[in-house]
Amino acid sequence: MDNNSIINRNNNDTNKHINYRQPMYLTRSSSILYQILNKTLDYSIKKKDEKQFINVRLQLLDQQYCLEMDRQLWQSYLDIG
Repeated sequence: MDNNSIINRNNNDTNKHINYRQPMYLTRSSSILYQILNKTLDYSIKKKDEKQFINVRLQLLDQQYCLEMDRQLWQSYLDIG
C-alpha cells in the first residue's frame, strides 16, 4: 500500500468525523499546481515521489489549518461564556 492511499484512507476517516472540504487547489488538476510551483520555486518538479510528497504535504497543511481554525472558533465560544 503506498503512502497516498494511506493518507486518502485516513482523510476519509477524518472527513467522516468533521465537516472538511478540500480547497480548490487540491481538487483541481495537479499539473497546474506543479507548473505554478515550478515557476515560483525556479525548480523543475518531475519525479513522481516529489509530486506525491508535495501533494500529501499540502493536504496535511490544509487539514492542520482547518483544525486550527475550528479550535480558535471553539475557544472563542468558551471565552464568550
